[in-house]
Amino acid sequence: MRNLRITIWMLAALLTTSTATLADVTEMDPFVNSWGQIKLYDPQGSFETIDLYGPSEIHTFFEGAAEGDAGDDNLNGLDEVAAEIVSMNLAGTGSSFGDVVVRLNPGRQALGEIEETTNNTSGILDLPPFTPTGTANSFFDVFVELEFTTIGIILYSHDPVNMIAVINEKPPAHGDIYQQSGDPVQLYSGDGTLTGFFISGLKYEPNPVQYDWGDAPDNGAAARYPTLASNNGANHTIVPGFMLGASVDAESDGQPNNAAIGDDNDGNDDEDGVTFITWPLIPGRPAIVEVTASAAGLLYAWIDFSADNSWAQAGDQIFDAQPLTTGVNTLVFQVPMTASANITTFSRFRFTTDTTLSFDGPATDGEVEDHTVKIKERCGIKWVQLPDETENGVDICVTNTQKIPRIAADDFQCKKFGLITDIHLWGSWLNDVRGNITNIYAAIYSDDPVGNGGSNSENTYSNPDKLLWEMAFRPDRFVEHLHHTFEPGGFWWDPDPATDTLIPQADKQIWQIDMYIDRTEAFFQEGTPEVPIVYWLAIRVDTDAGEFGWKTRRYPDHYNDDAVFAVGTDEPLNWQELRYPPREEHPYGGSSIDLAFVITTDDYCPARADLNCNGFVDLSDFTIFAEQWLQMSP
Repeated sequence: MRNLRITIWMLAALLTTSTATLADVTEMDPFVNSWGQIKLYDPQGSFETIDLYGPSEIHTFFEGAAEGDAGDDNLNGLDEVAAEIVSMNLAGTGSSFGDVVVRLNPGRQALGEIEETTNNTSGILDLPPFTPTGTANSFFDVFVELEFTTIGIILYSHDPVNMIAVINEKPPAHGDIYQQSGDPVQLYSGDGTLTGFFISGLKYEPNPVQYDWGDAPDNGAAARYPTLASNNGANHTIVPGFMLGASVDAESDGQPNNAAIGDDNDGNDDEDGVTFITWPLIPGRPAIVEVTASAAGLLYAWIDFSADNSWAQAGDQIFDAQPLTTGVNTLVFQVPMTASANITTFSRFRFTTDTTLSFDGPATDGEVEDHTVKIKERCGIKWVQLPDETENGVDICVTNTQKIPRIAADDFQCKKFGLITDIHLWGSWLNDVRGNITNIYAAIYSDDPVGNGGSNSENTYSNPDKLLWEMAFRPDRFVEHLHHTFEPGGFWWDPDPATDTLIPQADKQIWQIDMYIDRTEAFFQEGTPEVPIVYWLAIRVDTDAGEFGWKTRRYPDHYNDDAVFAVGTDEPLNWQELRYPPREEHPYGGSSIDLAFVITTDDYCPARADLNCNGFVDLSDFTIFAEQWLQMSP
C-alpha cells in the first residue's frame, strides 16, 4: 500500500506540474526557526542526541483552484494532497565531532503527503484552516546531508529517512512533530563508502513555539548574567504583534555577547525598543529612558549599577511592573548614589503581560532586550562603600548597650578639596525591633597608620588619631528609611570583649540613614590626587529603645585598613581592630571588615539628599534641580 501511495503521489505531482496553468495552487510555507533532533550513532555504536535549529520550507500542492482543494487519488475514501520539504538547514552544537548541520541532499527530493483522517467534506482537505476541525496524517521521505562543520566532513543517506506525523493545522501547528519511522539509516561518504554512522530518532517540528532570548554576557557553567538556558536565562514566548520596538526575532538559546549585541549578529537588529535619553548615567541623578511598546503591557527592568555581573542587588531594579501604553513611553528612574563611577555595565528590559517577573526565567509573552549602560563620574559623591545585603552581612553594635556607649569607625581617602555636607550609612535594628534614634554622633579623625606617621609609633594596626570634627545629629538633622528587606536575615555582633555577642539571622531589614550638614558647619577635607589624605569616620547612635548596628561593607570589597571599635566616650578611645569572627562562627572568618557609608558634598551639584523636605531621599529630590545631561544616544 505504501509503494502504491508513493506512485500515486508521483503521478499527482507530475499532474500538478503539468497543469499549473489551470489554476492548481502551490502553497509555500517558510519556517524561520524550525526544530529538529537526531540520534547520531558513531562507528563504535555509541550515540549522541543532538538538538538542531534553523530555517526550513514546505510546499503543498493543492488539487484545484483554491487552497484546501484535495482529491481522493488513491481511492481510499480520504482526500489528500502532495507535499514536499524544499529546504532544510538545521544546525546544532554539542556533538563530540563538533558542530553539526542537517540539510536536504541537494540531488534528491523530500517528497510527502498530507491526508485527512476523516472525510467530512468531499474535495476539501478536512484540516484547519480549510475546515473548522480535523486532523491529517502526513509523511515525508527525506534524503539527508549531514555535515560536521568543525572538521569539514559531509555524509549522505542513500535511503530516505521516513518521517510521519499527525498534524492539526496546515501549515503544521506548534507541537506538530514529524518523527522517524523504521530502522536507523546509514550514512555514506561522498564517494559512496559506508562510514559506520547512522541516523535514528530523527524529529522535525517545522513550526515550534518561538522564543526570544537575551544577549547579556554569560559564561555557561561560570555564569555571569543569566542569559543561557543552562543558567535559567530570560526568555519570552513570541506572540505576534506584542513586543518592544518594531520587531522581535526568535533564538534557540541565549546569545551572550560582551557588548550585548549577540541577538543582532543574525543580521536582524530587533533591539529597537529601548533608548537611553540620559547618556551616560550619573550616580545620584535621575535618568530618562524611552521605551517603545507595540501594545499595552508591563515593563520590568534592571541595571547592574555596581558592575558585579548580577542584577540581584537591592536597587538594581529600576522598573517593576511599570505599565506601558502603545507607542513611546518616556520614563524616569533614579541612578543610586552608590552606583559605581566610570564603568560600562549591562541592563535588562523585559516587556510582558505577566504580573510577576524576575531578571531570569521564562515569560509567557513579550520580549527581552539587554543593553550596555555607561555610568560616568559621580556628581558630588566623595566616597562610597556599599552595604552587604546578604545573610553574611554583619551589623556592628553602635548603641549604648547596657548604658555603655559603643562606637565604630572606618577609614576613607580624600583626593579632592571640598566640604563634606552629607553622610549616608546603612544599618539594622537587633531582631528588627525598631526604637527611636535620639542622637547620632559623627566624628572625623586623622589617620594613625602603623608605625611612624601618627601619635602612636608602636601601634600594630591603623586607627583614628586626632579628632578633627564632630557633630551631634538630632532627629531633625537626619532621615531614616527602609532600604532593603531580605531572608533569612543577617548577623548581629557586639564586639565588646565583655560581651562579644554574635547572633546569626538577627535582622531582616536594612535601614538607610541620611545626615545633613550645613555648609557653615561642614568639615573641609584637603586631599589631592597627588597627595591623598586618609581620614576616619566614626559613628555612635543613641536610642531610647532598641539596639542599632552599623552594617558591614559588601564583601570582599575592602579599602586600606580594617574598621575599628571602641567602648565609652572619653578620649583617647581604646580602638580595637575589627575582623570577622572565626570561620566556625562566620563564613568570612578572619577577613578584614569595612563598614558601609557614603560621603557626599553639595559643592558640585544639588546632590544633597532631602531637597523637597518630604523626609525621604527619592527621585523628586533630584528632579527639583535636575538638568539634562544629554550626549549622543547609545
